[in-house]
Amino acid sequence: MKKFILSLVFMFSTFLFWVTIGFCHMLWIEKTDGKFTVFWGHKGKVEPYNPAAIKEIKAFDKKEKSVTLKKEIINNQLLLSGKEKPSLILVSMDGVYLVTTPEGRKRMDKIEAQKQGLQVVESFYVIQATKAIFTDSSLLKKTLGLRLEPVFVKAPYEVKDEVVIKVLYEGKPVESVIIFNPFHKEVAKTDINGIARIKVEDLKMKENYYALVCFYKLKISDPKADYLWLITSLTWQK
Repeated sequence: MKKFILSLVFMFSTFLFWVTIGFCHMLWIEKTDGKFTVFWGHKGKVEPYNPAAIKEIKAFDKKEKSVTLKKEIINNQLLLSGKEKPSLILVSMDGVYLVTTPEGRKRMDKIEAQKQGLQVVESFYVIQATKAIFTDSSLLKKTLGLRLEPVFVKAPYEVKDEVVIKVLYEGKPVESVIIFNPFHKEVAKTDINGIARIKVEDLKMKENYYALVCFYKLKISDPKADYLWLITSLTWQK
C-alpha cells in the first residue's frame, strides 16, 4: 500500500511538472522585410503579449560593436530596426510570478494565492529571454550577460547536422538544464560541464529557422515563490 501511494505521488508530481513545462511560452525574434519582430508564443504559434514587458534589448554587429535599434509597436508586437544591421539580438522580459494549483496554473505569487484560499502545489518567479542570431560571428561563442545563457561550442554555421552548446547560469556552466525544441519536445540535458549536443533537424521551427529552449529551475528564498525558473531560447535564421 505504501509503495502504491508513493507511486501515485510520483505520478502526480511528474504530471504537474509536465503540465507546467507543456504550457510554457517562449520569446523569439524573426527578421522580416528588414525589420526584427519580437514574438512570444507557444509551440511556434504567435500569441499576444504586452510590449511594455520587454525589459532589455541589446544588439551587436559582426564585429562585436553595439548596435542601436529603433523600437516601434505594431499590432501589439515590438518591432526593431536601425541603419546598422545586427548580427545578434538579446531580449529579455520582466519576470512574473506563477503558481501551480490542482486547478491549473495562475499568474500570481504564492502569498496572493494563499490569501485567496488556493492550494499551492508549486510557485515560481519566471524570467524569459532570447538570443537571436542572424549571421555568423565570434559572438556566437561568447557570453553576453543573460542570467541563463546558452553559447555555441559548435555553431550551426560550422556544422550541418549537430550543434553543441554550453549553458551558463550567472556566468558558470550548469548541469541538468533541460533543452527543448520549439514544440516542447525534450532533446537534451546539459552534463556536468554545462554541455549539450543536439541534432539540428530536431530544432527546426520553420523553413530556415531553428530554435532551442533552455529550462532551469532552482530553489530560492522568497516568500512569494519557491523557485526561480529561467527560460532562455536560442534561435538562428539562415
